[in-house]
Amino acid sequence: MQTIRFILQVTILLISPFQLVKAENVIISEIMADNESIIQDGHGNYSDWIEIKNPNPTNFNLTGYFLTDDQSNLRKWIFPDQTIIGPNGYLIIFATGQEEPNHTDPQGNPHTNFSLKSEGEYLALIGPDGEEAIQQFSTHYPPIPKDISYNKSGYFLEPSPGSPNKGESVQGFVKDTKFSVDRGIYHEPFKLNIVSETEGCSIYYTMDGSVPDPSNGKAFIEPVSISSTAIVRAAAFKDDFAPTNIDTHSYIFPQSTLKQPNVGPGLPRSWAGKPADYEMDPEIVNDPNYSDKIITALEAFPSLSIAIKQEDFYGSKGLYQNPKSQGDGWERSVSVEFIPNNENEDEFQIDSGMRIQGGSSRNPDIPKHSFSLRFRKEYGNAKLRHPLFRNSPYGISAVEEFDYLQLRGGFNFGWTHRHYYQAKHAQYNRDQFANDLFLDMGNIGVHGRWTHLYINGLYWGVYHIHERPDADYMEAYFGTSSKPYDAINSNSATNGTTSAYNRMATFSSNNISSPKKYKELREHLHIDSLIDYMLLNFYIGNRDWDGHNWRAAGNGPEGEPFRFFPWDSEFALSPNNAGVINNPAPISNALNTNVTNKNGNQRPSGIHQNLKSNAWYRLKFADRIRKHMFNGGSLSPDRTKAIWLRRSNDMNLPIIAESARWGDYRRDVDSGRWNSSQFDLYTRDEHYLKDQQWIFNTYFPRRTGVVLSQLRARGLYPETESPDFSQHGGQVPSEFPLGMNNPNAGGTIYYTLDGSDPRISDTEPEENLLVPEKTSAHVLVQSEDSGLGLDWTNVDFNDSQWQIGQTGIGFEKIAGDYQPLINFPLSSMLGANASCMIRIPFNIPNQEALNKIFSLELNMKYDDGYAAFINGEFVAGKNNPETLTWNSRATR
Repeated sequence: MQTIRFILQVTILLISPFQLVKAENVIISEIMADNESIIQDGHGNYSDWIEIKNPNPTNFNLTGYFLTDDQSNLRKWIFPDQTIIGPNGYLIIFATGQEEPNHTDPQGNPHTNFSLKSEGEYLALIGPDGEEAIQQFSTHYPPIPKDISYNKSGYFLEPSPGSPNKGESVQGFVKDTKFSVDRGIYHEPFKLNIVSETEGCSIYYTMDGSVPDPSNGKAFIEPVSISSTAIVRAAAFKDDFAPTNIDTHSYIFPQSTLKQPNVGPGLPRSWAGKPADYEMDPEIVNDPNYSDKIITALEAFPSLSIAIKQEDFYGSKGLYQNPKSQGDGWERSVSVEFIPNNENEDEFQIDSGMRIQGGSSRNPDIPKHSFSLRFRKEYGNAKLRHPLFRNSPYGISAVEEFDYLQLRGGFNFGWTHRHYYQAKHAQYNRDQFANDLFLDMGNIGVHGRWTHLYINGLYWGVYHIHERPDADYMEAYFGTSSKPYDAINSNSATNGTTSAYNRMATFSSNNISSPKKYKELREHLHIDSLIDYMLLNFYIGNRDWDGHNWRAAGNGPEGEPFRFFPWDSEFALSPNNAGVINNPAPISNALNTNVTNKNGNQRPSGIHQNLKSNAWYRLKFADRIRKHMFNGGSLSPDRTKAIWLRRSNDMNLPIIAESARWGDYRRDVDSGRWNSSQFDLYTRDEHYLKDQQWIFNTYFPRRTGVVLSQLRARGLYPETESPDFSQHGGQVPSEFPLGMNNPNAGGTIYYTLDGSDPRISDTEPEENLLVPEKTSAHVLVQSEDSGLGLDWTNVDFNDSQWQIGQTGIGFEKIAGDYQPLINFPLSSMLGANASCMIRIPFNIPNQEALNKIFSLELNMKYDDGYAAFINGEFVAGKNNPETLTWNSRATR
């Protein structure tokens, strides 16, 4: 029997040559429950967020999946249809508690109907069946600090929304260190204990300003004895935990400050090649006039204590060895502590950046430099939030959040100045006095106060801490704007650009006498603020201005018009040495200082000089003079003295400490280009108070009158006096009989009771054309002197024998740009006479119409010059000689 054998051959066809593998589920890869600054949603808000990761090499569709924060409602929020995560991709969902189903923001980000709690709560990703928890934090996720993210592996100090996690996770956070004794002023030794509630952690501390960590600093084993001025910095560490931040506490012992050494560990003998000086001068400390006051002097101002790495301050790349270096590369990390000197204020500590600040004061031959503090998130807090100026003069108007603060050491007319004729007239109140005057005049201005400064425990002297008017300042005082603020420092932009400012300044020089152009300018420039700013600098006789030392900020129309701010006014109330160095002027020379003629191109003084051609500006200027220089106004004698006294009384004790720290530097340490014998040991009683008494007794009583005379000479204040009121404001009883007195020989007083100007409104001045272009005129070109003089300018002069033509009048030898402007050619002038005389009649119908005219504007097209008269009175001219003759020529 034959057997037939068959072989079954089977070919299996696969769609793909790879093995089928079930897709992995998506996971919650990162969450943030307290988002302050990490990522914004499409609405511009910093919202809680949940990150979903797709671990697959293909797209994953989340349609039908759920997120919930409620174990009793697993279907609380459903993903929108066709929510796709790309291969190995991430999806951010913002947890904002939206009531609208399937809410997406303008950037297409989905938003849930619940938010996340930073203290921890239940959170789960639920599958399409609405029951299976794909991933959940079974009871709740743990508390999550601000701007820290979390997943099941731990916390991430560098959140990474939408991308892989950065760095290693940590399992928790070491609890903050606690100091048994708080920062402050002390007179008795004590034991300092430092603890953390985290079991198993190690605490490390330093006392030299450096950063404590396991590789730098001492391990805290037992309480530390503190008996002299010390800055203690501490942090706690534990494996797999994030360490604490650095806590810094300064303990100032005034008695040890008086014994401050001139040499010590880490203290270089020179700063940028010039002799260093750290000592409190024994001649002052032990002087019977001051020895019983100097401890009180060190406690009469609050103290500001700076902690900084020695290398960052004194090293080859340190601030004090490179004072002229500027920019971000010359900012160093510091701790800043404010230690109040009374119970009405709270202390604070904040980490910040610090730079050297200033212009000429940066030079190495100046030992006491100024500083700028920069508050940024990279150091800890993005802003300093503290009512720093609340208890200072004018502090009621100050903001309480700061991006920058300046620490002014006092350069010009300070005891460490390189020139002996400046050092002898030190008055540290000058700059803030200018700021206070500006604030008192009703302006937004720079707030400031005084403090004692310590650097790594060494007393550094009296410092003036104040605001800086930049873009952040403008936002703080004027609010955010659709247009960013430009901030200008002496023609250079510190924020934004100079473009808008330069356009404004240029516009002010373009025939600004026109009411229409003046109105347009006011959209770009705050006129009242400019006038007050000019009056202030005129009053203080600010000679070191405005080639530099001025600031402006604004953003123009639809925002805040540019405003000027006093800045670096250390020349206020100072004598003018007028170059006589070997015989310097006494302080009394300051009384007659006159800066009203300053005229800087594109600078505040130049803008002011341009605006003087506008009658409304001159009137407004006169109004502000009347407001500020009369009847107890901010620039009146009694008021200026009172404003000065509010600061100087506070300075009378602390200046003793400044004298001990720096009063001997030029005489004993480095006299620079001068002989040391030309400098003194500068003291409160022999120098500071003597000049101040002259300011009290002479400058304040007489300066207002001096400046008023200067302003009258400039045509900025009329000879006609304003009416006097029987009472200048204040509370009065009902039906109070207000008296008004006219101090002039005659005239009528007009008044209103609704706040409006009794004169013609300066908001919408009415324009009437009196003389149009191409109008009839009488013309004469003299071939010789006929003896007319200026009689022809009088209203009743007989011009019937003159030629009659139409303006414009002139000649053009070669066809060119001027020919279209000439309606009456005067070829007779060519080679014969450089002058022609033109009479243009115009009429005003009656006295009532005349009374309504406040100003006249002449729009003149000319080449090369002209002189204009109205009824015999000279009113305007350009390139005209002072004495006019029948054949006068243009001066250029």
